[in-house]
Amino acid sequence: MTLVKIDAVTLAVWPNLNEEYWVGASDKDAEGSWKWTDGPLVSLKTGSGGLWESGEPNDAGWSGASENCAFISTALKMNDVPCSIIRKYVCQGGGAR
Repeated sequence: MTLVKIDAVTLAVWPNLNEEYWVGASDKDAEGSWKWTDGPLVSLKTGSGGLWESGEPNDAGWSGASENCAFISTALKMNDVPCSIIRKYVCQGGGAR
């Protein structure tokens, strides 16, 4: 299984979260070029209908660390942070079980 790939439609029906979860997006290969784990580019749109929180992704860095991995916030938007941060994650399933 791989980390989940999301879109604006999915976020619109995503259940309210009280925690933050890793999703399958990263710009580890090339700074600023966000891709899903299966290869397609991630939309960088923010605000209404977008995936990202306003001003994100920004690679602001925590203590100088690069922000190369994305998580879904409690606001149901994506944000970038260092990949070393410990969080729960959501995996993409292969169908109904």
